[in-house]
Order: sequence, then C-alpha cells, then structure tokens
Amino acid sequence: EGRQGILRIGVECYPCFEWLTGVIGQFMQQMPDIDVDIVHKFQFSGLEGLLNHHIDVLITPDLVKKEKIDYKILAEYQLVLLAASDHPLANADYLTPELLSKETLLTFPVPLERLDILTHFLTPSHLKPERLKQIESLEIMLQMTALKRGVCILPEWLADIKTKDLKLRKIRIGKKGLYQKLLLAMREPDKTIPYIQQFIVVGQKTAKDSAT
Repeated sequence: EGRQGILRIGVECYPCFEWLTGVIGQFMQQMPDIDVDIVHKFQFSGLEGLLNHHIDVLITPDLVKKEKIDYKILAEYQLVLLAASDHPLANADYLTPELLSKETLLTFPVPLERLDILTHFLTPSHLKPERLKQIESLEIMLQMTALKRGVCILPEWLADIKTKDLKLRKIRIGKKGLYQKLLLAMREPDKTIPYIQQFIVVGQKTAKDSAT
C-alpha cells in the first residue's frame, strides 16, 4: 500500500544535497516504515540511474525531457552572487556580465554546461570569468570568498543559512535576478506511490516555509 519500503534518492547537485538535509528528517518522521538510501556520487548520469532502477527519485536543477520520466517542482529560488563585504563588487546594486568577467569565480566541480551563471548569464554576453576555480567544499569556498580570493554563486536560501557568521554581501544577478527550479524526477509509473507523493509534499512545504 506504499507505506513500507525503501526510497532511493539520487542527488545531482551540491545545493540539492544541502536542500535534502533539511527535508529528510521530516520525511522519515512522517513515514517511519520507509527506509531511505541517498546516492550523490554517480558513476552514471542521474537520469540513467533512474531509468535503470538504481534510484527511485532524482533531485536535480536540470529538466531533461525523457520518455517515461515525470518531473515535479520542489522549490523555486533565486541565485545570488556572494562577495566579501569589502570587495569592490559589494557596492554594486546588481551584477552585470561585464563586472563578473573581471573576477575569479569559485564553483563546485561540475561540467561547465551545467553552471547557470555561465549558460544563462555570461555566455549570452560572449563573456567568461577572468578565472574559474572549482572547489569541492562549500565551507572552503565561502572562506575563500570572505578572504577576497574570488566570488561565488549560491541559491539565496543556502546563502542565508551558511553566511550568518561570515562578512559576505549578497548581490542580485542582473537587473531582474537569476532564478532556478529544484526538481524531482521519477519514473512515470511510480508517481502514484504514496511514499513518493509524501516526499514531494514534504519537500514543497519545506521550501514554502523557508521562503516565508
């Protein structure tokens, strides 16, 4: 009846994993008979893992249309630039591609085509960062940002959680901001499984509560 079983969750981005940590406890409290397994180091693409039944759901920022895969929006959020409070960019009303092209951009180690700040912001202006440095650890990335060794891009909700004790400034990306969705991908036949439906409900409620 969908009240017992195991939910294997694939996590395809670093902020996705951070988001999951805020959701998983509530889900397990509400569904005590559901075991949870989390996969965040893929030897395959997340969608491949989903289609091959290595995982049951995939948390991802990327919507890739595939037959037999269904998506639900878990959260919508704004990406922001973080810079040290005494960094020259800290006084900017908003970030422009020209300003960012003069900076060292600190990012997680993911393929460049999956970085929204490049694909949706810099590349359309035919620009790139002066230097791009990939950092595995979020904490080290934030410390380097605070020490003016570069700037970084994070979801605003994650920036608010992680930067309380650091002297960092949030800066809007472009005049209108840069927005992204966090999605849950699942196999089409599985979308009626009660514990998957409940995971979506908990995830959406958590995102809504954190936005208010």
